[in-house]
Amino acid sequence: MSCCNSNCNHDPCGSSFNQSLTRAAQYAQYAQTQANKAEDLWLEFNALYLGSFAVAPTTDNEGNALQDGALYFNGVSNKMFVWQGGSWVDFGFDEFTPFLATGTTNARNLVNRFADVANVRDFGAVGNGVADDTVAIQTAINSYPTGCIYFPAGRYKITNKIVIQSDKTSLVSDFINCATIVLDNASVSTAIEIKSSVSGNSIYSNNIINMVIANTGASSYQVGVYLERTQDFTMINSEIRSFATCLKSRGGFNCRYNNLRLGSFLSTNADLGKGVIEIGAATVGTAFDGYTHQFVNCHISGGNTEYAIVFRGNDYATFSNCYVASGKKGGVLIEADATSPFGNYNNNFDNVYFDSVRSQFPSLNLIAININDQTSPPPQNATSTKITDCVFGVWDKAIKINKSFDPTIEISGCRFYDQREAAIYAEGNFTNLVIGSNQFQNNTYNISGNATIDILDIHSVSITGNVFSFIETRTFIGTRDVIRLAGTIDAATITGNAINRFNAANVTDFANTATITNLVVTGNASDNQNNTLVGHIIGNKENSNVLSLDWYQEGFFVPSLSFGGSSTGIVYNGTPSGYYTRIGNRVLFDIYLALSNKGSATGTCEIGILPYPKSGSNVPVMSVNLGNFDAAIGATNLEASMPTSTTVTLLKYASGSNTRLTDADFTNTSFFAISGTYFV
Repeated sequence: MSCCNSNCNHDPCGSSFNQSLTRAAQYAQYAQTQANKAEDLWLEFNALYLGSFAVAPTTDNEGNALQDGALYFNGVSNKMFVWQGGSWVDFGFDEFTPFLATGTTNARNLVNRFADVANVRDFGAVGNGVADDTVAIQTAINSYPTGCIYFPAGRYKITNKIVIQSDKTSLVSDFINCATIVLDNASVSTAIEIKSSVSGNSIYSNNIINMVIANTGASSYQVGVYLERTQDFTMINSEIRSFATCLKSRGGFNCRYNNLRLGSFLSTNADLGKGVIEIGAATVGTAFDGYTHQFVNCHISGGNTEYAIVFRGNDYATFSNCYVASGKKGGVLIEADATSPFGNYNNNFDNVYFDSVRSQFPSLNLIAININDQTSPPPQNATSTKITDCVFGVWDKAIKINKSFDPTIEISGCRFYDQREAAIYAEGNFTNLVIGSNQFQNNTYNISGNATIDILDIHSVSITGNVFSFIETRTFIGTRDVIRLAGTIDAATITGNAINRFNAANVTDFANTATITNLVVTGNASDNQNNTLVGHIIGNKENSNVLSLDWYQEGFFVPSLSFGGSSTGIVYNGTPSGYYTRIGNRVLFDIYLALSNKGSATGTCEIGILPYPKSGSNVPVMSVNLGNFDAAIGATNLEASMPTSTTVTLLKYASGSNTRLTDADFTNTSFFAISGTYFV
């Protein structure tokens, strides 16, 4: 055997070869060990999992006794069994094996469980905002007509109306703003429609939960969600936006809306919706009005609609803890027009903030709540409407009631501030208006001649326990009234009000030109002692109750002097003054007048004009004090009389009879005072 290197004295090549053989032997031994382990594992598995059988095996696959933990699948019952404690036990391992809850007897497998909810993705919806998911969503609804239609997170584009026609169908997602249905077709009238497949029938117990329904902002009139004769409908934690009308309900019953955000913010004004929310009667089949709609914690923005909320034929709607922003005409419209089969009864607003968003609509005549009856004769409209604990900020008129028939309207616990014209304006033949415990602040600040509470032609009004504060942070324009009554009123009660006007001279506490049958004014307070409620007209119609005060009024007038019907050249020393008090049908007056020049007019004297004409048969009682007259006057007996129903003259006794004083009896510095009383 030769060496690989003739110069070496050892055999390195042979040593290397021997090492390789040793390693090869080691690898072979390791491989055999692993193979033995694999065989042992297979034998162990083969002994534990026996396979599929129609009848339970009695031994393992090697014919050995069964071990605890051994498994087999029963191909007849589709169940997995485990050998435990000497018997086969149904252990529910297979995905098709029914799941049993403790204490129950009805088994449900996974197929049944997944059938509870229809996932729109399983029907082909993509949810990327680009693919058209209309068919997939409608197919899911049609496949599960009384089930839960689940929308995973995504933006689901639709180009046609989605229709729900069966009871108990629900559209749900995991949380708000998770899944959005977007209508992307300006020619489609409605995004989601929920109504019975049988015309005129009701549909029950449908839900929309944690969903967003949106529009691409087309200018045509479109509705987000349309409900017809829906009973027990619920919408929670959802949003409808950018439709002319977001929610339209016809003939709904016992519907609940919680934590909603509804807004109309269209890109153009080409086709305005009447309201973001419209609730009214269903006229298909037997007429059916809306009934018991409850809105709680909702945000409603009018945007480019006419109103935020519109009622036409609805009973018992309640808005609680809500925010309402104005549309182009106002916040809420409650009306019964010629097409309305029903009026509106028992609708309530409680703890609602009404925001005019005047910066958005600076030149419009905005009304927060407009109760307007357009029919004659109408269905009863706005009966028992209650507006409580609400806030009205910066409207033209906060509440306007126009030609309502036979309602009772209660406004209490509200705050009104910065109304440009009036906080409450009411006219029409309705029964009872109650205004109590409200706060009025800086109202009628921009329109001269208006009143904070302005009432015309009403059966009964009660204004009690209110606080009126005119904080003069704005420039007053002209005059205005705190309370104004006009027209014909059967009964009016004004009690316990506080008027804090900071002595604004151009504000009148109470102005009344109404014909009132029964009037009570008591317990009111004002910060201006010269202009209090009890210092103004409180009734101008005789009262059959002799113990009731018909009329009380205090005021000023400016008398003037004439001779022979002319006042040429007459100059007064200071301003002539007249003061009167009317109590019931009696007028008491005082006149003071002083001259600095009697002028050139000639004839008998006459002083006028008194504030009320005397009755024709009445003889007035008067007293006279005078000075600086012609010397001869001092030796005569002086009297005064009323030659007409509104003027006074001075008389002197001469030659056995009373004659009227003439210009010759006066000097350039004459003065006189007359006090008297007469009946009207």
